[in-house]
Amino acid sequence: MDKLLTAVLDAHGGMENWAKLTRITAHMSLGGPFWAARGWPDVYLKQTVTADPHREHITIAPFTAPDRMSVMNVPERMAITTLDGQMIDERLNPRETFPTPFVQESTRWDAIQVAYFT
Repeated sequence: MDKLLTAVLDAHGGMENWAKLTRITAHMSLGGPFWAARGWPDVYLKQTVTADPHREHITIAPFTAPDRMSVMNVPERMAITTLDGQMIDERLNPRETFPTPFVQESTRWDAIQVAYFT
């Protein structure tokens, strides 16, 4: 294991504590002209982000509506579901769907693209 990683883990209770960790949760709000130019000026106001620290699984809720969330799974799967898990939209390999050329001031994204970029 890398020396820095070992030092960080040791400073926080060691590998045993890390193994017990099941979820990391953060509250966030993002805004500004970047999201507005994509067509989503208020998409990230008062979100809860939940991540599984042992695999790439991240949810952001609410997302686009009070009863929806975005779900990212390894390695290239994005979904928008209801809070109780019903599928609204899903895309494999969302990176391939971004428009080119990208024009900072005017390129619009759909909800899956916004979720993936975040």
